[in-house]
Amino acid sequence: MKNVRFFSFFIANTKYSTHPNERIEMLEVYTDSFNQDQCSKINRLPTLSQGLPNNYIYRENGVEFGLVQIRYPEHIELLHRWMNMPHVIPQWQLNKSLSELSVYFEKMLADDHQRLYLVSINGEWVGYAEVYEGARDRLSGYYTADKNDLGWHLLLAEVQAVGKGYLRAIMRLLSFFIFEHSPAKKIVGEPDASVKPYEVVAQELNYMPQYQIVMPEKTAMLYFCDKEGFYCKFAHYLNANIKE
Repeated sequence: MKNVRFFSFFIANTKYSTHPNERIEMLEVYTDSFNQDQCSKINRLPTLSQGLPNNYIYRENGVEFGLVQIRYPEHIELLHRWMNMPHVIPQWQLNKSLSELSVYFEKMLADDHQRLYLVSINGEWVGYAEVYEGARDRLSGYYTADKNDLGWHLLLAEVQAVGKGYLRAIMRLLSFFIFEHSPAKKIVGEPDASVKPYEVVAQELNYMPQYQIVMPEKTAMLYFCDKEGFYCKFAHYLNANIKE
């Protein structure tokens, strides 16, 4: 049952009052915080992204990588800390106050064309990922989307995950996660064209550059990763996980 409180107020000497200082009683005020599960049950359709699992584990070379869906408000302080880190601000531009970021993530979590996840390495939170539907995203204004296209955005925040050689494994984590749990035949991406670490490893991971697109906040490179080509190169990584 929802938590409510009641308040009263005065209407004084206005055309709405029958008597000066008339008291109007008992207006409800909803006092619960944003209910993520309630929002999911009522507002969301069984969309492509909403069919993705809440959790996923992938192992590579003895290291465990994981995805866990964002929980609000439990994870908002962690996200706030990450978004205000100096190395994160230029790309994500979400260095907002805690209250402003809370509003942003309430809207993100209510949007049924995407799912939000924390990324872990050996059980420690190190970053944040968004998995989104290409055809229902603004990116579809820049390319001809297939209805089953999925894409992702990745933030590696914690210093132990940055520049330590984890990017390739986390890209495989996200790619297997999408291909194994959706009808997607193609993953799309639009990183800032100036982000050199992604450019270096993208083609190695079967993410092939298509063309640059000029977006309001960045000039991006559009990438496609086709499922068949990805599995030809990396199916043995997934098979190793299945055998464990």
